[in-house]
Amino acid sequence: MKEYDSLSDNEKCNMLASVANLYYNAEMTQNQIAERFFTSRSKISRMK
Repeated sequence: MKEYDSLSDNEKCNMLASVANLYYNAEMTQNQIAERFFTSRSKISRMK
């Protein structure tokens, strides 16, 4: 995963939408999402 802070605003928005979709609609855990994005659970939980 490209470093989150270096993403453009549009890329951040798309990534947050993907994470939210996986979490709420696919009912994946933060750990599962982190594995999919090749990052840590703590980075997923701190996204804003």
